[in-house]
Amino acid sequence: SSDAVDRLISCEKLIGAIGHEHMPSRTGVHLIPSKSRGGSYVLPKSTDYVIVKFPELHKEVMGYSSTHTNKHKIENYITSNGKPMANKLRIKLQTASKDRYEYGLKRGKLHNGSLHRVLQGDVPSASRVFRQRKVSDTLDTAVSLLVDCSGSMSGTKFEMACAGAGALAEALRPLNISFNVLGFTNTSTSKEDPLIWVFNDFGERIPTATLVDRFYRASCCLWENSDGDGIAYAAHTLSKRKEHRKVLLVLSDGSPQGRGWAGDIEEYTKLVVKDVEASGIDVYGIGIQDTNVTRYYKKNVVVNNLDKLSPTILSIIERSI
Repeated sequence: SSDAVDRLISCEKLIGAIGHEHMPSRTGVHLIPSKSRGGSYVLPKSTDYVIVKFPELHKEVMGYSSTHTNKHKIENYITSNGKPMANKLRIKLQTASKDRYEYGLKRGKLHNGSLHRVLQGDVPSASRVFRQRKVSDTLDTAVSLLVDCSGSMSGTKFEMACAGAGALAEALRPLNISFNVLGFTNTSTSKEDPLIWVFNDFGERIPTATLVDRFYRASCCLWENSDGDGIAYAAHTLSKRKEHRKVLLVLSDGSPQGRGWAGDIEEYTKLVVKDVEASGIDVYGIGIQDTNVTRYYKKNVVVNNLDKLSPTILSIIERSI
């Protein structure tokens, strides 16, 4: 729908971090990369983005069918790993999210245990007999999971990425941590417009089977991938969230391809990642059986086996929140 496409407006925070020139568009602001920073790249307009939301599907993805993705393998992995991840995260959060007190302050509530300083005539610290309660913001976090839906991800790589994203979604849901699950590729037309799959939107509660069905639907449309455009969209959705802490996990083989006519997509992807990090979003590149993520993401890790994926993602989330 046009409303969904119109959500792609460049936020003021991201503009300030990137430092690009900007011009008005019908949706708000359209970023223009500076030639002095990584070369020119013809950014897609907000109206060029194809946003695929379920249950309705965009005409660009109609008529394709998939027979190459193992739905049962993905669902079994999510079911087996989601609950253990949630339990481990819950223990971590219960400790980290406890409020604490800061003592020895000049303002706040009187701390009786510090009154001895006054009685002892400790002049320098006599005024520091107050305490303040520091409220934890550990749970004030929004997480975006972005899955590479490109042709090079076909088969085992795509199954791994979807299984990992699904397991983390299953873990975050009962903890009431806001999250969404997105996928990115390009349309199969000559223009290769950015195509965004919204597998699980913020606030949307769907069963695991439904999420897996959506992954399965996307597996028939694994085309080219202008990563920078997909990352920019995911960062935009995060920037609009009210949560203080924002985390973006990109599960990818890290090889941008597509929209060659628009410019150097590799350099542009590096620029986008760098600027998103500068905007305050914590970005991680999780390489799925490929080391290319080390070229684009400052924070990166490579996973070659499915059994290592869940512990790796759990470790990243624990460090981030």
